[in-house]
Amino acid sequence: MQKDYTKYQFEGTTYSKNRLILAVIKEYLKRHQATLPALQKAFPKELQGSAGVFCPNEEFNTKKRQSSDVEKRYFSAKNERLVTHDEQEIVVSNQWGLENTKRFIAHATSLGLDIQPQVAPLTNEEIIQQFLHKPAFARNYQTWPDETLHAFCDIIRLANSFELDVFIVKMEAGNAFRIGRREQGDFKAKSVFATFDPVANKINYRQRFGYKDNYLKEELSLTTFNRLRDNSDLQQFNLEYPITRAAYWPSDYDESENASMNARIWKVSHSPISFKEETLKWLTDNSLLAVHQNTGNGSADCFRKIKIGDIVNLGHGNTVYRLVRVSSDIEYVPGSDLDNQWMMRRYETIKSLEQPVKYTYEDKYKRWSPRYNGTSWEVPVNEYSLFEQDILKRYYDLTLSELGIEMKHASDETQEPTASNQNLDMSLNQILFGPPGTGKTYRTIELAVRAAEPDFTPHGHTRDLQRQSFKNKYDELVSQERIRFVTFHQSYGYEEFVEGLSAKTEGDQISYYEKDGVFKAICDDAKKYRVANSTSAVAEFEARWQQFSEKLAESEAGIRVDTLSGKTFFTITDVNNNTIRFDKSQGNSVHTMTVKTLQAAYNKEKEIKGGLQPYYGALIKYLSELSVESVEGKRERKNFVLVIDEINRGNISKVFGELITLIEPSKRLGRDEHIEVMLPYSGYPFSVPDNLYLIGTMNTADRSLALMDTALRRRFDFIEMMPDTSVLEDESGDAYSILVDGKRIDLVKLLRTLNERIAALYDREHTLGHAFFIPVINAIELNDHASALAELGKTFQNKIIPLLAEYFFEDWQKIRLVLADNQKELMGIEPIIPRQPVNYQNLFGDTEEFGEFDDQLYEYQLTPVGAPIWDEVETYTAMYSSYQAAG
Repeated sequence: MQKDYTKYQFEGTTYSKNRLILAVIKEYLKRHQATLPALQKAFPKELQGSAGVFCPNEEFNTKKRQSSDVEKRYFSAKNERLVTHDEQEIVVSNQWGLENTKRFIAHATSLGLDIQPQVAPLTNEEIIQQFLHKPAFARNYQTWPDETLHAFCDIIRLANSFELDVFIVKMEAGNAFRIGRREQGDFKAKSVFATFDPVANKINYRQRFGYKDNYLKEELSLTTFNRLRDNSDLQQFNLEYPITRAAYWPSDYDESENASMNARIWKVSHSPISFKEETLKWLTDNSLLAVHQNTGNGSADCFRKIKIGDIVNLGHGNTVYRLVRVSSDIEYVPGSDLDNQWMMRRYETIKSLEQPVKYTYEDKYKRWSPRYNGTSWEVPVNEYSLFEQDILKRYYDLTLSELGIEMKHASDETQEPTASNQNLDMSLNQILFGPPGTGKTYRTIELAVRAAEPDFTPHGHTRDLQRQSFKNKYDELVSQERIRFVTFHQSYGYEEFVEGLSAKTEGDQISYYEKDGVFKAICDDAKKYRVANSTSAVAEFEARWQQFSEKLAESEAGIRVDTLSGKTFFTITDVNNNTIRFDKSQGNSVHTMTVKTLQAAYNKEKEIKGGLQPYYGALIKYLSELSVESVEGKRERKNFVLVIDEINRGNISKVFGELITLIEPSKRLGRDEHIEVMLPYSGYPFSVPDNLYLIGTMNTADRSLALMDTALRRRFDFIEMMPDTSVLEDESGDAYSILVDGKRIDLVKLLRTLNERIAALYDREHTLGHAFFIPVINAIELNDHASALAELGKTFQNKIIPLLAEYFFEDWQKIRLVLADNQKELMGIEPIIPRQPVNYQNLFGDTEEFGEFDDQLYEYQLTPVGAPIWDEVETYTAMYSSYQAAG
């Protein structure tokens, strides 16, 4: 909502807009001694809107009984209440926005009341409020030193005083903001004075005006403000780009301008928990959206902001059902059990599914996601592409373009070059952490595909079909080597991950060569595709080397290469993988070079020093003189992904070494602050490109997140993967259940109860994952409930009980509590882990020496595989049905 910082002069006093209304009504009563009817005629209800300018006390008390927050909407304190000439007490509304304030002031002026607006300089807090809706600002501004924050606010105030507009960068990233000149409704800025990039601990400042050929780049500080205050740059900018209007703030722009039309996209949920079945049918039949006016979490406010023409994804709970276009303002439509506290809007259906379909996308943390616990929310413009991918295409087979929304990805001439804005919603470095069986591997496949191919859309509406679609794409990208996989362990080190020396023996000679690790190899490959380009000499070295290799294969005596001095020569006799063997003109020993070093020297990426330098130089000259055809081609930017399993099991300092800094997003190749280091073994310059994504997994049962290497924690985003019982629900949202002999085992209740007990006895990081029950679900979906029961028994025997024994260090008493064996004995049900008291007398004879032992010591014995209880429904239902409930 647009903020209004205007102050008003009335009767010699300065007021904010809300207090102004109270003062005007009070003054009018004083001047005209108005009765309640006269006051209602002088200030009609429609000036404010549905609530009215003021409310008689009797009506106010009635409203208070209907809603607990009514008092907050009026000036209801004892000293704020007003009394009319006929002794009727009234309370004045404090709900005033820009439009109704304008109406009120114009009306009051017509009644002879003199009101003068006065725009005061914004306070620091008011300036900060202008940017808090942008995630990067909200996330980072509290990390800035006080001097930086004050300097920033001073610069914004100074720019506003010279009538410069303040606006958000109009691109999907939406993180940076600028001062300059940009009109409402324009995608492109007319001119940019400077750009501010809010990051952790600082603001990066880039001034364009006055530095056309080379931007002034610096960390924003008090020095920046003092320079702008003392020189004439801001004044000169205003002279070159004059305006007759007031300067704009970010709130003056409609963020939906990123689309070619003004339609915005929203989520609305009609939860079956909140509505009766017949009410849901009534809403559907009458094409109505409904949200209660007291709905929390900002949902009611969001619903109020929806406009005619906006698009809404309508669901029932965590489902997708209809895509609709809003066709009315808020109104109340009678005819159901919903009272007039419900806000309603009519809609036209764009596309409807036959019935609500469960939303199965794993990332349920977007507030517009059908799986997020919220009634109404707007889809941010920078997430339109994600909405298109996961909602429009997947469920409705539609695109944004087909809805008339055209996203503008291209930057304009006022946009300085930056790293690709492709896939901005995904962090370059992230770690999935959680207990065993929570779907980390499942999620890794999806994340890797989304990182490598941001535009990929899985096929199918069901979870299984989408899962298979992701897996097929994952396998394809693995075969293309754009996704690679490595597992860390205690012995894994820098030599395997980055580079090291490897030895080989040929005859009686041993030689060493540098060998790339998986990380360096994928970085080198990703760099080739970091920037989209067209070239007339694609892979020049590869073409020349191929021609040389073919020539060598046809020569029995090898290829003679003259040294650069021309005084001697050497003969290339063989090339095997990375090794080039050659004989000098004198001597009998065999010498070697490497293809990798030769290519680096050819591309001027490495300077060769030492005894082999003349031979590398001569061979490069030989290759350069070969005739190769130019090849026309185009190379598109592509993303690469390295998946690091069990990332917490490796010694991070030992594995990454000095490269840990290079993986930070701001230090990547392609970013303003990118860093390059020299590798210790090969001596090559090395950097990490910004099109390489690192996805790690870690098991919290194996090592707590709190024990993670601090260097790793600071450089990765951590995504918690906890047990998700919704995975144990079918497409309609009903729990998967095993049905045997008229009895039902509810898998959702079973897992939820077990985890609640584990969390109480240990902690939430050692709970059981939903993936343990997937084989059971597979059998249920085949309608083979006998096999499902057998699979459940195997899951407990082979997975759950061994894991519990590890969690609780074989404390079988606690394991029995988790499995409710203590309650089963009271219910007459055979436990999984029966216990027998230890008979000291039988073991040790009639002696008093065993008296020091605990009289309550028990011997525990796990029920063997094949025992009947594993196939009994009560063995499992008793785990979530208490003794009291059974009784």
